Amino acid sequence: MELDNSHPRFTLYRLDDSPNNLCVQLVLDYLELQFNSELVDPEDRSELNLLSGQPLTPVLVDTQRDVILSNSYAIMLYLEANYRNTEKPLFTSHFATMTEIEAWERFTNQDLARSVSIAVREYRNKKNRDPFTTAEAAETIYHDTEVIERRLENQEWLVGEQVSAADFRVASMVSFAVSDIFTNRTRLREALSKKFVLGRDREATRDWVRRVIRLSDYLSKKLIGD
Repeated sequence: MELDNSHPRFTLYRLDDSPNNLCVQLVLDYLELQFNSELVDPEDRSELNLLSGQPLTPVLVDTQRDVILSNSYAIMLYLEANYRNTEKPLFTSHFATMTEIEAWERFTNQDLARSVSIAVREYRNKKNRDPFTTAEAAETIYHDTEVIERRLENQEWLVGEQVSAADFRVASMVSFAVSDIFTNRTRLREALSKKFVLGRDREATRDWVRRVIRLSDYLSKKLIGD
């Protein structure tokens, strides 16, 4: 579909330092879909509730179709269905490959996201922080990334021979554990980078996260330091 990118048709409501929000930003930029970005106040989500009926980000608004979407995976499915770039497909019609992509999505939600959420919640719980809880979450992520490291031993991307939705979803979540590659770190990312440390035995994972983020020209220039 030919798009007029002179006026962005998308508005992304997002939070800083959110892996799910990072995922959608990466995908939109990778697909060359221009968008307006609206930062959400984490302490006041009333506008987000009014807009989407729920308080979580990311929320993507397709202004020309009058469509409002939440959930990063659902947003990627929508973009693929309505703005598919044949040279940059996020998904596939091949059943076995699509099953793999969905398996990585479950892995992200059931394993990686839980540990990251625990660590973020502990960081924001300034009055009653439990360092043991954060340390346990960091240890869990370290073990979880072994699956990623093994997959990347002999291939560049998680599924098949080209980047897919799986790479964007998983890499965005794991980025908290390789935060030292980010030049502009907020206090949250700085704090978590000291807790989530992937050493030399995760070099393939670290290089892969960098590779995924570099697919977005804008974000790679803004976030990654060489």
